[in-house]
Amino acid sequence: VLAVGGQQVLDGALSYGELSSFFMYTLFLGFNAGNIATAYAELRRAAGASERVLALIGRPPPLTGSGTLPDCRGEVAFENLRFAYPTRPAETILDGLSLRVRQGERVAVIGQSGSGKSTLISLLTGLYEPAGGRDIAEIWPRLALCVAVVPQEPVLLSGSLRDNIALGKPDATEEELRDAARRAGCDFALSGGAWEREVGEQGMQLSGGQRQRIALARVLLRPSPVVALDEFTAALDPATEAALLDSVEEALAGRTLLLVTHRKSALRIADRVV
Repeated sequence: VLAVGGQQVLDGALSYGELSSFFMYTLFLGFNAGNIATAYAELRRAAGASERVLALIGRPPPLTGSGTLPDCRGEVAFENLRFAYPTRPAETILDGLSLRVRQGERVAVIGQSGSGKSTLISLLTGLYEPAGGRDIAEIWPRLALCVAVVPQEPVLLSGSLRDNIALGKPDATEEELRDAARRAGCDFALSGGAWEREVGEQGMQLSGGQRQRIALARVLLRPSPVVALDEFTAALDPATEAALLDSVEEALAGRTLLLVTHRKSALRIADRVV
């Protein structure tokens, strides 16, 4: 464009202003054509994802929840548990695991990466089905409601900080919400107008440590007898972690705790390490 247009300017067939305008229009056209191509690719991906989501929604649940649920007292027991991921059935992650956690006990689960620590939490909440062990499939849907979890990668929804904390207990009062935020170390959410601040899709407006503390506030708000914390201090500095551990130890008094961690500093709130 510049070569041909420049020659026409030299020949007097085109003015400098006309060449500049034509060049800018060409840039705008190319830029928007690129945007259209990108949008089309995104739509194709979204269409494929929606098909998978609809197929998942239409899938009949393997666990019907027709059994009788005993009272949720806060005691956790794994009996001869065996598990392998559906995508790798030949690779057993947990084999013959038995673990009993008494009501109100705090147990830390440690081990090398890939040893099945986070998998244990997923099995406890019913995200996976065990391949072997005591069958609790008929009572699982309601049993999982007894467990509150802070995962390694907390899930936040678009909305305000307040709305995301309230997911732990939708009918909570404003005082309960703010108290849970304080105990979880969410001081950043309580200052100025931050309480109604939008967090963005998946909480992208927040740091990793802030997302973990928001997820912890949900758990502290929810009156579940069993709490599972999966690397919940991984994105925190030592000073913040120490203060948060003190707060968690006090807030979870009397509740059963499963703590998955790589940090030795977090073991101080545990009664037992496995």
